[in-house]
Amino acid sequence: MAIPGVGFITAVTVVTEVWDITRFPLADRLCSWAGLTPSEHSSAEHTRRGHISKQGSRWLRWVLVEAAARPQTDPSLRAFVDRIASRRGTKIARVALARRLLRLCLLRPPRRRRLSSLPAGRMKTLIVVGELVSRHGLNRRPPI
Repeated sequence: MAIPGVGFITAVTVVTEVWDITRFPLADRLCSWAGLTPSEHSSAEHTRRGHISKQGSRWLRWVLVEAAARPQTDPSLRAFVDRIASRRGTKIARVALARRLLRLCLLRPPRRRRLSSLPAGRMKTLIVVGELVSRHGLNRRPPI
């Protein structure tokens, strides 16, 4: 099953920037590594959440936020964005959706696609990405 909102370029960027996905036992740790989680300033019982931490790859953050900026066709993701946008604003909703898309990239296995229907250049790139996925275990689900 394809991840809604994640196209070819986004998938290639996620695979090349994250590389060894087995480093991250949880999706939350991957999102934190990518810099898509809010920073937190705590003291006693007071907690203040700030802007995103911007740790990790800026290209990964950029491509995921751009993917989140596209209109969503999936009804559950559309409802997720609308719910957050009505409460917090559209920019915060985009970052939240980018975080959700990255979590989905970790939790869903890659789909199988016929290579004969692709142009030659894309076929070579897809084969290389597929080899990276299988070599680094990106198609395995983390333990729950």
